[in-house]
Amino acid sequence: MNKQVRYHLTALALLASAWPLAAQTSPAQAAPAQEQEIVVLSPFEVTSSRDTGYQATETLAGTRIRTDLKDVGSAIQVITKEFMQDVGATNGGSLLQYTTNAEVAGTRGTYLGQGNATSVDETNNLRNPSTANRVRGLSNADNTRDFFVTDIPWDSFNVDRVDIQRGPNAILFGLGSPAGIVNAATHNAEFRNFGSIEATTGSYGTFRSRVDLNQDLIAKVLAIRVDGLWDDHKYEQTQAWQNDKRIFGSLRFDPDLFRRRDFHTSIKVKFENGDIKADRPRSLPPYDSITPWFAAQDRTSMNGGLGKLAIPNGYVLGSNASAYFPWLGGYANQQQPIWFVDGASNQLYRIYGGYANTGALNAAGVPQGAGINLVGQRYADTFSDLTTFSSYARNANLPNSQYGQYRDRVLTDPSVFDYNNNLIDGPTKSEFEKWNATNIDLTQTFWEDRLGVEFT
Repeated sequence: MNKQVRYHLTALALLASAWPLAAQTSPAQAAPAQEQEIVVLSPFEVTSSRDTGYQATETLAGTRIRTDLKDVGSAIQVITKEFMQDVGATNGGSLLQYTTNAEVAGTRGTYLGQGNATSVDETNNLRNPSTANRVRGLSNADNTRDFFVTDIPWDSFNVDRVDIQRGPNAILFGLGSPAGIVNAATHNAEFRNFGSIEATTGSYGTFRSRVDLNQDLIAKVLAIRVDGLWDDHKYEQTQAWQNDKRIFGSLRFDPDLFRRRDFHTSIKVKFENGDIKADRPRSLPPYDSITPWFAAQDRTSMNGGLGKLAIPNGYVLGSNASAYFPWLGGYANQQQPIWFVDGASNQLYRIYGGYANTGALNAAGVPQGAGINLVGQRYADTFSDLTTFSSYARNANLPNSQYGQYRDRVLTDPSVFDYNNNLIDGPTKSEFEKWNATNIDLTQTFWEDRLGVEFT
């Protein structure tokens, strides 16, 4: 770089750095600072007003009274309102994916979360998606609301902070999940006036609106707060949706019962009415109960099919055609058998009309067919469930079936059914949640918080 240009740039930098100093007013000319209103809290409550950005300094999760986080030995992570707003988190599913040592299951998560059985079932995740998570690599954490275990899914419309305590907490909160708890602290009415109205849009036509109004009715004595949520959520699967409507109200009454400044009484009442109607998206493609029957056998792995013979083209089930198919063992108008191959002996067997016979001998030692009524013949109770690949493997005692190696198959070809953009149930499936929740809290402290009691 040219030295003259460097000198010019240096001079400009010095002038720029000196400008704030020149623009400052002298202490004598400075306007008097406005006194900040002091908010008095009992040892049994915390407030988001003391949080700075993403940093929270206090929690109730460690000892059930307000304690500095630096003095708590447990693994606690406090999520502030600012953090939730910046990442767009509104519930457990959209928040936990940004937290430490936590995973979220489902269409927006990082794993399926439906077990490891031969057949997986997403019924619970569809019915209660707030539990579709895994903390510490274990199970889902308990969902708590103001430290009470609940089935109510929390939402940020009436929550300013979330405390995540990883690990068992039986001493503090009773028996619970070894994964820990996810506690949502619901709004309290405050002795100040404020309000906000928000509206957001999202992918696939999602629209969400909320209102938050707080009114100080009697200064430092009586306050009320009202929150409302209207969330119409859409998904990539066209037929999937969720409509969430909630109304929340909180009241705070701090009467001066003892006429002493060092005694403090506070009564807080909260009520919420919620109504969720949904047809939630599925994580699993539809089960494929056809392909495994006709796929070629692969005795070196558990991914092979059953090698079943297909019915010839042109044959209509239930027709009276008299054509004879030797490889099917009968005429078209007769009951047709199902063929399968024993994976161990490679022997070909037939199953007729729901019962099976793998070559029993009569008194003369002659192998008999399945159509003959034999003593000890295996009927439908053995092969009654042939609708899934895993059930067949268990019933037929295929190699390693006792270890659960055979899994039911799902449809992996979107050209057959576009499961990414369509819900296989269409509009015939539904989930719903409705609740009324009431919390009443009475706290009383004495002698400047040296002694205190709380009833909730």
